[in-house]
Amino acid sequence: MPRPRDDDDYEDDVPRRRRNRDYQDEEDYSDEPRRRTPPKKGVNVLGIISIIVGILGLLISLIPCIGLFVGLPIAIIGLLLGVIGIFVGKESGRGLPITGSTVSFVAILISVAWFAYGYFSVKKAQKQAEAEMQASRLELDRAARDAEKQENDRRELDRIRTETRNAKAVQVTAEQLIDEFTNNMNAAMRRYTNQIVEVTIKVSDFTERPEFKAKSIRFKDPAGKFDVVCTFKEHIRDELNGIKAGDTVVLRGKLGFMGEVIGLVNCTVMQKGKGTGKTKKGR
Repeated sequence: MPRPRDDDDYEDDVPRRRRNRDYQDEEDYSDEPRRRTPPKKGVNVLGIISIIVGILGLLISLIPCIGLFVGLPIAIIGLLLGVIGIFVGKESGRGLPITGSTVSFVAILISVAWFAYGYFSVKKAQKQAEAEMQASRLELDRAARDAEKQENDRRELDRIRTETRNAKAVQVTAEQLIDEFTNNMNAAMRRYTNQIVEVTIKVSDFTERPEFKAKSIRFKDPAGKFDVVCTFKEHIRDELNGIKAGDTVVLRGKLGFMGEVIGLVNCTVMQKGKGTGKTKKGR
């Protein structure tokens, strides 16, 4: 007698292909949600390269001078790679290229800072050098003008001295000159003002007159009325060499100022001598 067939025997009789299809249909109509494995993300190669290049540019950018000429180009390359990696890294991720771009940008800022520092330092040095050169030129110009002025003054004084030596002069002694101004100052002023006076004096002392760049010979009046002072300009003061207090000398000059003294300016020595009254020709 045949054995009754159960479900297992039925499944054995069903062809394998049909059973697979039936199982798939059951899975399709299953109430449970289907689990899908997310696709694996790739590595953003441009981001990695950007980080490496950016770090290298950052390290080099910290070195003065080299950071500007070497680190800046490297950092720019790293920034470009990072930006490209951001746009093409939708599937592989944008974190690495953003990091590389940031590092490269910081390196660029440091390099630009070195450039600005060097630029303004050079400008400052140039301005300082120009100021020093300008000051040197002004000093040289001032020195040249002073030398020219001194030379012109010397020539003018030489001309005046020559004219004083060769001009017709009123000859008088220091005592006579003092008496005339004491007795009638107005008449003495009319006679001697702006005139070449040749005066014979006995030297009492010498006086330095730095305000006039000059040296003076003074005859002190024993009576205390007036002193006679003859002033010699600096460049001809060597005419006074060999003259000392107590000597009698013959001087020429122009009566130029009055006050407590009778003053002769632009004087020149006509004769040098001793207190004994003997004289000898000067230069």
